[in-house]
Amino acid sequence: MERQKNNSDRPSQYRRWQWALILLLALVNTTTACYPHDEAPIPEVYVDSYLDLLDPYYNATSFEATYDYEGNLIGNGGIVVYYDGYEYYAFDRMCPYENSTSCLVYNMGDGTAICPDCHSVYLIASPSCSVISGPSPWSLKRYNTRVVKDDFLHIYN
Repeated sequence: MERQKNNSDRPSQYRRWQWALILLLALVNTTTACYPHDEAPIPEVYVDSYLDLLDPYYNATSFEATYDYEGNLIGNGGIVVYYDGYEYYAFDRMCPYENSTSCLVYNMGDGTAICPDCHSVYLIASPSCSVISGPSPWSLKRYNTRVVKDDFLHIYN
């Protein structure tokens, strides 16, 4: 006897494919979630530095600093700092797109910093340091800041 095709088998096959697709998407989502794409691939370095705000060089709206007042390197190759009148924003100068300590962004003095190699332009006048133009999908790595005794800027992670 020949078995007749049962149309009731089709919905169950459809459900199996549907569940397989859901599981596949969940698997892809968890594997891509392991690496946060919005976080720059900048090496983690210990930062606990102080800058003397009474120094005229650091008494500007934006500036670069490579070493702290004790001579210690800050970040991966220095930092770029922006002061908005209320808060200091400090970012690592290492370009996340180039990902090399030999490729450091430069403060343009207008609230932006530019990478000389990939030409990405970063908005350092913003806490998120968004990319204005260029190929970099990442913003610059930000460090915490606080003013100590009105004289020193503490930069730390």
